[in-house]
Amino acid sequence: MKKLSKVLLYATVLWTCALNLSAQVAARESNVPESKSTISIHPIDIMANPQTLMKVWIDDPLPLSFYTPKEKESQIRINQNNTNGIITYSPLSSEMEWTGIDIEEITPFTWKWIDFEQRKADSSVSKIQLRRPHWWIREMHAEQIGNKVYLDMPEMGLRGYAEVKNIRVNQLDTRFWNENREGDYVSRPITGKFEHESNDVYYLHFGDNPHPLGVTGSHPIWSIDRNDWVGASELKIGEKVKTHDGLTVLHSRIKSAERQKVYNLEVYKDHNFLVSTDKILVHNSCVPEIISKITRKFDNLECEECAEAVVKELQSLGIKGEIIDVKATVTKYGGLWSDKEGKVISTNGFHRAILVDGKVYDNIHKTGTNFSEWWSDLIVPVGGKKEIIKKQGF
Repeated sequence: MKKLSKVLLYATVLWTCALNLSAQVAARESNVPESKSTISIHPIDIMANPQTLMKVWIDDPLPLSFYTPKEKESQIRINQNNTNGIITYSPLSSEMEWTGIDIEEITPFTWKWIDFEQRKADSSVSKIQLRRPHWWIREMHAEQIGNKVYLDMPEMGLRGYAEVKNIRVNQLDTRFWNENREGDYVSRPITGKFEHESNDVYYLHFGDNPHPLGVTGSHPIWSIDRNDWVGASELKIGEKVKTHDGLTVLHSRIKSAERQKVYNLEVYKDHNFLVSTDKILVHNSCVPEIISKITRKFDNLECEECAEAVVKELQSLGIKGEIIDVKATVTKYGGLWSDKEGKVISTNGFHRAILVDGKVYDNIHKTGTNFSEWWSDLIVPVGGKKEIIKKQGF
């Protein structure tokens, strides 16, 4: 009887564990907006019918162990047939500059394409296609057609609200991507396509190439002379810029007298690519990404060093902003605290931050936040006070 009881007990435990595991798998597969239904996920299903992915809104991809050898081969063919690689400059050290969406793999289960349109004051329409992870789509409230999303991509000619026009499946899986590394150059997939009109277009003539490079004035190009990204309109005649094969020299720069339709790309991980037959290295990160690459290099109590580095980078790109200096009363309990961090961020009560396009960045708020939230996060101990002692534009 005791043996039978033990057997029944073990069976009950195993059954309970199985139910819990099933519940966990179901929960993982059903992490979708309320308007989406859940489905069973198998690689062969989505390969045979890609539109099935419109019902899948999970955040963790199906493990590679779930794939059969034939399914792996099929995904590789899908990558090759549906995605063109862009050659980028990608030294191994550049991984330190990856942005939030670059640290995870692009998979059919966890990413989608979002099509936006932005109507400008001059009645022109910008068209944007972004390949983004589900968490980004939800965070930006872009999961429903018709929603308005604020996009801040000045290098792409975009700043302001854009309307979600369509949501599409993504069939790319970078876990099966061949980057074809050759030294510092690799092949990367595209994560964004942009089409808009601009009255700030320059035609740049390099070397002996009779065909000019058309680019917006703010678009960064890598200058060998300055060892930095420089806005196209700020390049000087005779300046050397980096190319795939070495360098080329700017011979002339002419601003277009007419409004032009321009196109741009966003590239996964490296945020740069080679353009024209000269294979010139250009950048494509948006302002928040440019700043966050810098701010995350600085720790607590390094606000001045952080601000100095950010200002230097933005000035080189022709991007304007403000330096904000804060002074707090130092008491026996310390200087200035961050409620977000739960610790002292200034022992002498002084703190410096950068304001760009309505968002504040510093060594604590590395990805930026709106001014009111930033100001509220700065805590002064009992008996003290805080004030902005200086604002200076750059």
